[in-house]
Amino acid sequence: MAAHTQEEFELFMSQLQETNQTLDFFCDFDKISQNVEDIKLSLCMLNSLIGSTDLRKSVETIWNRDKSAFNVMDILIAVRSEGKRKVLNNLGQCVVLDTLFESIEGVMEFLEDTGLAEIFQSKKINDLVDYVFGIETGLDTNARKNRSGHVMEGMVARILDENSVSYRQEVYSSEWTEITEVLGDDEKRFDFVIETEEKLIF
Repeated sequence: MAAHTQEEFELFMSQLQETNQTLDFFCDFDKISQNVEDIKLSLCMLNSLIGSTDLRKSVETIWNRDKSAFNVMDILIAVRSEGKRKVLNNLGQCVVLDTLFESIEGVMEFLEDTGLAEIFQSKKINDLVDYVFGIETGLDTNARKNRSGHVMEGMVARILDENSVSYRQEVYSSEWTEITEVLGDDEKRFDFVIETEEKLIF
């Protein structure tokens, strides 16, 4: 393949945009709101811990009413453990984080060792629903990579449409045996496939 000229390179560079980020790129508030809504009842119960002068007694009160409320506490430290995250407990033992929520002692250890006990008792947080909404907004930044890809796909699709180029989106490599023979079980998904009489463009 012949090397590109400086002029061609400069033409290419001049056509690049500085960003592909639209204002809806930064946060998916629908998803954030739904994540909070899913655990809102438990968060409202845990709100009774805020400002408590006897935190253990407040924990016991919630425990006796509905101990499942504590299952959402991992999100209070911006973690989605889903039964997999492991930590060292106060005895130096490696345990699954969620197992701390299976007893009052475990809940107290979680609150005290994470620093949440002091945060609650000093009322540095006023409402856990609002607090978790903020955490979910922060965690949603991890999804920006996917959103950036979707934005780019939309821009490319718009250019193809404007130029009346026929294409298919999100096509899997398994459609072509010659590609499958090379990739084996490693199936790929192409963002765009353009089929012409002369060639296929992936």
